[in-house]
Amino acid sequence: MSRLNKSDGCNIRSHLMWLIVGLLLLTFATDGICALEKGSKAPSFTLSKIDGGEVSLKNYQDQLVLLYFWDFSEELFGKYLPELEAFYQKIKNSDATLLLIALEDTPEINQIVKSQNLTFPILIDPEKETIKVYPGEGSPFGYIIDHGLIKDYAVGGDALSLQESILASLSYATIDGIWVLKKETNAPPFTLSKIDGGEVSLKDYKDQPVLLYFWDFSEEAFLPELEAFYQKIKNSGASLLLITPEYTPEVKKIVESKGLTFPILLDPTGEIIKAYNPGKKCPLGYIIQYGFIKDYAIGGDTLSLKEIIMTSLSFATLKVKTEPQAKITILDDQNKILSETKGPLFSDRFSPKKKVKVCVEGSKDSKKDSYIWKEKSRWESDLFVLKPNETKLLEVDINKHLIQGQICVSAFDREKKKLVLLNSEEEFTFITALGIPTHEIVEEDGSYTLTLPPGFYEGISIEKEGYKVAKTENSRNISLDSGEKEKVVFFLEDDPSYWETKAASLKEILPKDDKVYYNLGRVYWKEGERTGGRKYFAKSYGYFLKLIKSEPENLKYNRNAYQVAEKLWHLSDMENQKYADDLAHFRQIIDRIEKKR
Repeated sequence: MSRLNKSDGCNIRSHLMWLIVGLLLLTFATDGICALEKGSKAPSFTLSKIDGGEVSLKNYQDQLVLLYFWDFSEELFGKYLPELEAFYQKIKNSDATLLLIALEDTPEINQIVKSQNLTFPILIDPEKETIKVYPGEGSPFGYIIDHGLIKDYAVGGDALSLQESILASLSYATIDGIWVLKKETNAPPFTLSKIDGGEVSLKDYKDQPVLLYFWDFSEEAFLPELEAFYQKIKNSGASLLLITPEYTPEVKKIVESKGLTFPILLDPTGEIIKAYNPGKKCPLGYIIQYGFIKDYAIGGDTLSLKEIIMTSLSFATLKVKTEPQAKITILDDQNKILSETKGPLFSDRFSPKKKVKVCVEGSKDSKKDSYIWKEKSRWESDLFVLKPNETKLLEVDINKHLIQGQICVSAFDREKKKLVLLNSEEEFTFITALGIPTHEIVEEDGSYTLTLPPGFYEGISIEKEGYKVAKTENSRNISLDSGEKEKVVFFLEDDPSYWETKAASLKEILPKDDKVYYNLGRVYWKEGERTGGRKYFAKSYGYFLKLIKSEPENLKYNRNAYQVAEKLWHLSDMENQKYADDLAHFRQIIDRIEKKR
């Protein structure tokens, strides 16, 4: 049914549209038919759908639109409506769509739509406004609109060929009539749940090749082959993912009986399956790399994709040799376990790009100093990256790497109030133990922790300024097992003779160095605070003045002298001008040194 007259009316309409619409609606002739010029802006419209609601062209500015003008009364083209529906089902999950504007608004249209189960949008234009701005001839005629611009036009039987043009522009290709995503097109992103919990996102694999399968589990025979392939590649910079629509009891039984460990993802809504597998063919496989489709295959040919993955990978071999009882664990830089086994020999292939480290753990019964314990051993390498085609062999003697234990030493006063232990020259706090080799001491929350190899330790003692040991709550003889933490608690009380004894011992080594003078200054200061005696503060002050004489700009010496001078000034009821002048002098020096810093 013709909507426009062919002849001079073509030129008249062209001139009218030039005057009304301007440069946006230029026309060209196709076999003598007036149509919008390719590359011109597609006129906008908003029309009602036959099943309710509205459709606006501006909603498809970022898509490819096949816009048909269709006369439902034409019996010749009525038979093509199922073909349009099939075409719409192919493209509706893509970045293209189909819109059909009915040239007649009759009750029969609804009847035809229902009888043929048409789901694509059919629009009604009772005022024929779109016909005025989208010129065409006969029925059907159609336009392809690409991102808001006219891309193509055809009429009659040729209008149906516009479908092929749309499909050629999309991301789909066909294998034996089955639609698949084209090579080098973007792989649709997804985040899906795994059957065993957690989620998997395609973006997690952006830097490695992924073999993506769509499987309905009817092909059970090939599943062990997929599992064997996954075990080969899982540490080698590639991965295998399988997507299935539902996790039925039958599927669960198959997964458990076949011992499948590769990620199986659920797509209950079917959206991802439609995007990748519009032809609903299983099995279907893709190779995805850097977010693009690199290859695809259907049916039995999907297994050949495994070989393509294998040939694209570069492997490195890691071997670890140790005692039979050892446990060998391979970890990545996030401490994720890549592989785990028992000695004496481990061998596996890894991606040269992957950072890995090796952890070996073991234990054996030993006897030492009449005490038997279970020696635990642990050795861990630094992170390293294997070279392509390299075979790296690590030989680990686990018995040389014992797990160390810890002795935690803390102190309390008579009222069981915890005393802070400071390991510094000012506080003269020491912990010693007979038979302890070189060890690491860590202070935490007022306690000392000594990290030591397993063994027997005795005679653990403590010295804290101004105190003496009254008793211990537990034995100071420790049988330390590997990996264990033993506690030693001391109860301390004031020692009136401590500072005099300490001063006497320091005087015995005078004159030696500044450190001795400094310690004497601290000792007499502490004794002055304990007894309230002015003479002890005066002795302390004298030693700090000697230090300042040798190092006038030493911040620590000046601060200590300032604090002791302040004590002496207060003891003189703030009447001794000498100490007041000294305080001002030290304050000036301290401020000057701190400003320099």
